[in-house]
Amino acid sequence: MRAFLTVPSYGPVDPLCARTLRIAMMSAARGGTDWVGDISSDRMSFMDARNYSVQRLMEDPTIADGIMWVDSDMVPEAGSILRLLETATRKGYTFVSGVYHARRGNHRPVFFNYDPKTDIFKQALTYEIDTIKPEGGCGFGFVWTGTQLLLDIRALPDFDPDKGSYFPDHHFGNVSEDLGFCRLAHKAGHQLYVDTGVQVGHLGETEVITRDHHLRVLLATKGLTKVSVV
Repeated sequence: MRAFLTVPSYGPVDPLCARTLRIAMMSAARGGTDWVGDISSDRMSFMDARNYSVQRLMEDPTIADGIMWVDSDMVPEAGSILRLLETATRKGYTFVSGVYHARRGNHRPVFFNYDPKTDIFKQALTYEIDTIKPEGGCGFGFVWTGTQLLLDIRALPDFDPDKGSYFPDHHFGNVSEDLGFCRLAHKAGHQLYVDTGVQVGHLGETEVITRDHHLRVLLATKGLTKVSVV
């Protein structure tokens, strides 16, 4: 597998995310992945950042079999990339996602059912571990897209390189740029598969530690209801 890596970033990257990604890439390389380049962007909008990476590959589609997408706040396990790419290779899939969960709210898995008749994406509620199932849409936190998929989207009759391109962002229509891509993939005749055996951490919101945290721990460890200051 010849793969481009893209990790769109929007500011400083947490060292934990960077370190675990490096380990996952090294594991994938030992498993046979040939990393042909890094086509990441920095401080672009979501739509522009993702389109930038695809356009870099489209300059010479023969150079790589596809793009490995990893958001800059993902925390993959050592074998996560290797397993995802092995699933794609073994099954001949052009579009495969691992599983990560929303960092806010109810922490649902970030993949979706899709009804093409109503053009509605509905986020999954639960799932079984270690299954590979067709799904209708996904976030792009940890995804493989094959080059042929991208070429087939570009060949769609209604593909418009000037209006959102591969990742049309229609947030006001309740469809984000990643689901906009999934909609185009469906039109191009490509099925998304989710490998639930690929579990990827999602860095949560940063917590600001104050004196109150210290006092709560102190009270709990001492079995007190009030701390006297001396």
